[in-house]
Amino acid sequence: MDKARDLLGKNLKRLRSEKQWTQDDLAETCDLSVKMIQKIEYGKTSPSLDTIDKLAKALSTSPGELFRGSQETAAFTPAADFLATFADLSPKLQKVVQALVYRDPTLVREFPELKRVLK
Repeated sequence: MDKARDLLGKNLKRLRSEKQWTQDDLAETCDLSVKMIQKIEYGKTSPSLDTIDKLAKALSTSPGELFRGSQETAAFTPAADFLATFADLSPKLQKVVQALVYRDPTLVREFPELKRVLK
């Protein structure tokens, strides 16, 4: 999951820089603290899906794009792939996936990162 957080942070910083925004600008647009933006960019926290959605909207991109790897970064992992796909789902479908995952406790045991993502 650290690779997914790192990838999110790098993409967030890149997209923010492309808009020539400071961390303050992004924080204000998303109604988040600058400290939260810093933690996400440095890969120190796993933001909620609501936060990921706010960031994507502010940066005029999709939530999944925040987790996409580039040709230069081989950091794209199955966890990041899942996050990218999950983040692109409608809120209704996200709830369906959450319900299915929690029905099978072995999934949560085998993939603890799911529990953090699907809260």
